Amino acid sequence: MAACTARPDSRGMANASVIDLSQLPLPDVVEQIDYEEIRAACVAKVLAEFPDWNPEDLGNPAIKVAGVFAYFEQLLRQDFNERAKQMLLAYAKGTNLDHLGALLDVIRLPGEEDDPYRARIQLAPTSFSVAGPVSAYRYFALSAASTIADVAVTTPKPDNIKALVESTLAAQGVSSDIRGAVRAALDGATWPGTVLLSLLSSQGDGTATPQEIAAVQAAVAESADVRPLTDYVVVQSAQILPYALDYELTLFDGPSSDVVVEASQGKAAAFVAASRKIGRDINLANAYAAITVDGVANARLTSLAADMIVGETQAAYCTGINPTVAGRGE
Repeated sequence: MAACTARPDSRGMANASVIDLSQLPLPDVVEQIDYEEIRAACVAKVLAEFPDWNPEDLGNPAIKVAGVFAYFEQLLRQDFNERAKQMLLAYAKGTNLDHLGALLDVIRLPGEEDDPYRARIQLAPTSFSVAGPVSAYRYFALSAASTIADVAVTTPKPDNIKALVESTLAAQGVSSDIRGAVRAALDGATWPGTVLLSLLSSQGDGTATPQEIAAVQAAVAESADVRPLTDYVVVQSAQILPYALDYELTLFDGPSSDVVVEASQGKAAAFVAASRKIGRDINLANAYAAITVDGVANARLTSLAADMIVGETQAAYCTGINPTVAGRGE
């Protein structure tokens, strides 16, 4: 049984509009390196200085020197490329990322890894005002504790309150008890102006701990410098929906079953990690794509019969990846 407790990055949220840094093309400062082009330029330079030199004479030591020079020039340019990329948020790591964070006054939390720290830096401009926009609430909540993997920011619609009152009136009828019934219903309602922060922890099955909830409560809900005066902030754990990836594989004749099963498990684990976000559905199409690798003739999920719909304050949690080999065939 393969464990499914991998912490995803905190970039993609259905209720937050942020640029997916992984989809940005390489900047122009990063040069495309071609060894043969560098070597040809070296040979051309030597030929310009010594017109009588024969570049086709492979036994000439100058040819080998040009090749060695081109090799080290290639390494130098690649090193420059890597150093240039470390100045960009999408690629920076370690202390280079810390310096980019310092530009926006975002300090790495104790134990915080690069990807979640990068996501907070990207959200930082939204924090220049108080919380209010979805991304600003996400920034302040994610900054409260390094173990918070994801945050959903939602608020009820006025129609929800109206529907609640109308359904109560319809259920009670016009009677002497109507005022008490309506009062009790409205007292228990979640009103517009309420902001729900649903937390997904990076620990365990994702249920936010009391300590994580308290940290976000203190950082956001109880901070007059962060929370807009008219917002009533409620911090809660996301509801965790457990599921398992149990499946049968039929393999083509030839490949080692151990190799194919291991590859399938690895691909399935990557799918599970990427799906560990609030509001991310577990769709059959994506699950089948995840468990099918080279060497698999057919696959059948035995633990998921339909798409698993995940609500805006819910998160799916994989309890295990359990493949079995059903047989071989074409």
